Amino acid sequence: MGLPGVADGLGGALHDSVSGRELRGFGFEGDVAVAAAVGVSSAVPVLTDGWFVDGGSFAAA
Repeated sequence: MGLPGVADGLGGALHDSVSGRELRGFGFEGDVAVAAAVGVSSAVPVLTDGWFVDGGSFAAA
């Protein structure tokens, strides 16, 4: 699934990025790991009227 060659290095790239370092520094290391997870969710969260809702499914694409 996805982008060959990119997904494999995504976790490390996000972890080491400026934003990743900031988030980890504020105690959000788990959030950085979740953001780097590839192919683990069947839904796409979409912010609608201030709420995240299921914006669709990868399976439907």
